[in-house]
Amino acid sequence: MWRVFRGILLVWIGSSALFPAPASDIN
Repeated sequence: MWRVFRGILLVWIGSSALFPAPASDIN
């Protein structure tokens, strides 16, 4: 559970760093 959550968090931070945009735009 924590592995999946941490993985998603890392991907979300990485995508936010590469593409600075609100989470609503990502979804």
